[in-house]
Amino acid sequence: MAHLRLCAPLSDAFRRHSDALLPLVAAVGFKAPSDERFGGKTQFLECSTSIADSQLPERLADAGYLAALASGRFHSFACDLGPAWSEYGLAQSAAGFPRYVPVSGRLDEATYLRQAKRNVAFLRGRFGGSLKIENLNYFQTGAYDMVCEPSFITRIVEDLGLELLFDVSHAMISAANLGVPIVSYVDALPLGRATELHVSATRRINGVIEDAHDMPGAHEYVLVEHVGRTPLDRFLTIEHYRDGPALVAEYHRLVAANQGSA
Repeated sequence: MAHLRLCAPLSDAFRRHSDALLPLVAAVGFKAPSDERFGGKTQFLECSTSIADSQLPERLADAGYLAALASGRFHSFACDLGPAWSEYGLAQSAAGFPRYVPVSGRLDEATYLRQAKRNVAFLRGRFGGSLKIENLNYFQTGAYDMVCEPSFITRIVEDLGLELLFDVSHAMISAANLGVPIVSYVDALPLGRATELHVSATRRINGVIEDAHDMPGAHEYVLVEHVGRTPLDRFLTIEHYRDGPALVAEYHRLVAANQGSA
């Protein structure tokens, strides 16, 4: 394993096993605002709103994100890369997994960039930490067009001066559904700005590859190692939320692997 600092995702499984997990990690990742505090740990906050959403400030205020960012407790804040639509919704696949779907107002690249720049300026005026965007997993609903293309991701990250929250399973799904070899897809991303990695295993259900958040295995860690070839200070989060004892065991294994590679 590449040498990485470890981050645990805040979840019910984490809360049940926090006494065992906290000594193993340097950071805790939040999916939503929370008053929970973990002394001595770096704290990351993320949301599922697009960085180019024209109503981003209002959405963040209504959901409590702006107050959380103003608290000074968070090292970084991440938004999603898309969808690139003025209005979009959330549906479910046949197996019950979430899918973005377009509603109206498809954004072209120039409009996306203009709105994203405005939102980044808004956030930087209220938050002094790092700003990140997370890569999405491509599905053929129309909502994921453009925003899952590596060239587009690279342009947005570089033009807006953002960091990349690189989700390994999202990249695996995008590469598979776009018909691109996974290593080629990953290598076309701005890995030099990927300061945070999320890893979990996908699962194929009824012929469709889904972001199941299963425990990662050898295939996923090969990609983590591949990204780790670019020298950068990174955090790694295992995005598994169901089996607390298995999560603890996996973090123990990663700690041992990191110590062995030091």
